[in-house]
Amino acid sequence: MTGERLFARTGRTAVLARIESGELRAAIKQLYEVLDQSVAAQEQSRLLMLRAAQAFPEIKLLRTVPGVGPIGACRFSAYCGVPARAARVGCSFTRQTASARNENSGSTAG
Repeated sequence: MTGERLFARTGRTAVLARIESGELRAAIKQLYEVLDQSVAAQEQSRLLMLRAAQAFPEIKLLRTVPGVGPIGACRFSAYCGVPARAARVGCSFTRQTASARNENSGSTAG
């Protein structure tokens, strides 16, 4: 049985039916319940983070970067923290033109 079928709600009945021991079946059923609670809590946390992120303009700015989604923008913002720390670790939330980036990086490609 694949992991997806083993842990998906639809496959659990088949899994539990194959277990002969009542105690073991009850223990696995309890673990399924803990898994469901953990998945629900994770989703609630994700939604809370996305709602809270709306108050931070730097997250909106970071999301304009191709490939940076809401989670990545929040993680980067959390890593940099306050502006004073951001400067120390090399984070910057200002927009730059391509030529300014090239000047700052020492690149001559343009």
